[in-house]
Amino acid sequence: MTQKVFVLGMAKSSLKLKTAGVRRNLELDVLRMIYCLNHLNSDGHIAKGYILVHNNEIKDTIENKWFTKYDFNNINIIKILTFSELPPDTIQKMKNEKADNSSFKNSSANYSKKITEALLKTKIEEDYNKQDFSFTTKDINNFPSGINWDYYEILENKKSP
Repeated sequence: MTQKVFVLGMAKSSLKLKTAGVRRNLELDVLRMIYCLNHLNSDGHIAKGYILVHNNEIKDTIENKWFTKYDFNNINIIKILTFSELPPDTIQKMKNEKADNSSFKNSSANYSKKITEALLKTKIEEDYNKQDFSFTTKDINNFPSGINWDYYEILENKKSP
């Protein structure tokens, strides 16, 4: 029998936490991830989460402040990734898009969404060797905890006994 692993991911395109609304929304997303992973694991499943953020400052806030604030000790089930290594021109396009958003010129964030979600998928799949894992069919209308995750796969470990 193969072992199934639920893999959930969120790609957050905000470039800074200075705005109260951005900070609050990210903190809520972190709590959603914690809740869902704890729920899946307590139901006997194996679940792993990934959150992609812009830089180490945001990553450190999650790991050193929010995980502590919410007494989350099971940090091995969530991996915080950064996208600060993207090419400077890509980051600049994201900054321009964010500036247009805040000045109400254009509320779309499609470019940032496309770039961060693709990077999240790439980084997750680097962790799961395709020789060891296969993707299974999942019901996209039945996301865990009813959350529309940026990345959601159920993997089967081919090497399980």
